[in-house]
Amino acid sequence: MDDGRGSIRERYDRATETVVAALRGLGADVVSGEPSASFCPGDHSVRVAGGGKVAGIAQRVRTDAALVAGCLVVDPEEAAALAAVTAAVYDALGVPFDPAAVGSVAAAGGPSEPDRVARALEDAFVHGPLGDGRRRVERDDPTA
Repeated sequence: MDDGRGSIRERYDRATETVVAALRGLGADVVSGEPSASFCPGDHSVRVAGGGKVAGIAQRVRTDAALVAGCLVVDPEEAAALAAVTAAVYDALGVPFDPAAVGSVAAAGGPSEPDRVARALEDAFVHGPLGDGRRRVERDDPTA
């Protein structure tokens, strides 16, 4: 059902574009796309350009609501920990996994501070991405 908020694909596309724009605004060289043998595979992933997965996006849809959510890896230590746990679980399940398919915002050239990345994502989702790292300023914004 499309109630003006878009289809599942449109929500995925908007969320992916917003994450990519926000991370690029922080200096990270990221693109949309799924590396092979990555964790939580999905078409709407964000990865280091030429490298590992940084974020995955998912949706939970009901007839009266849709929730778009994601998982984001910020620093290389988090990436290494995620790769170690995922490798053990995927091995036990017999699922292909390449630990090098786990990237991070910092590995893409962005910051390694989770709070800074969270604020940039929040700003992009609330105010909309501009694609050039600037944030959209609302007329009533006291910081403008």
